[in-house]
Amino acid sequence: MANFFDNKARAANAASSSSSKPKQSSATAERAQPWVEKYRPKDLSEVKAQDHVVGVLRRMLNYGNMPHLLLYGPPGNGKTSTIIALCRELYGPLLYSSRVLTLNASDDRGISIIRTKVKDFSRLQLSNAPVSEEYRKLYPCPPFRICILDEADALSQDAQAALRRVMEIHSATTRFTLICNYVSRIIDPVASRDVFIPFYLPNRRSAATNISL
Repeated sequence: MANFFDNKARAANAASSSSSKPKQSSATAERAQPWVEKYRPKDLSEVKAQDHVVGVLRRMLNYGNMPHLLLYGPPGNGKTSTIIALCRELYGPLLYSSRVLTLNASDDRGISIIRTKVKDFSRLQLSNAPVSEEYRKLYPCPPFRICILDEADALSQDAQAALRRVMEIHSATTRFTLICNYVSRIIDPVASRDVFIPFYLPNRRSAATNISL
């Protein structure tokens, strides 16, 4: 008990207890990973039950270009996983972290997020990718960044108005992908700048629906 008030003794105790703990192996860390991340599609070929969407995105991948997108549909049908798979095929492992920004708008829904994180990411100068010709043959590496706003229908009206201005100014260097469950909550000035791509639950997809670019 005497050592409880001794800061040095407490620090030494903590250091010895942490060093005695066995280090977590990579295999253990992989087993501890949530299944939603462990089995998330690595590329578009692994996306299932959304063939109409994969066909559209595959054409964008082949052209190495894409517009602003608005992905909408019921929760849990692969909207976020699909766009992340597309980004991985566009940029590959070396450029993904620097060319793709993913924000969950339900957590960061204020106008300050648009004016700081999103605007700062969009206005950065896009330098030539320091990758080899072999790498470019595998991944298109288009000359723009991608900003993914998950749960975009949770953004406030002011934040969406600020986003419209950012999309308008920086569209040459940054393409935006908005993901939402309720497309009616996206204001018209933002929605009018996007290509709509609906996602359906596998047993509720309407055969009459068709998407074209």
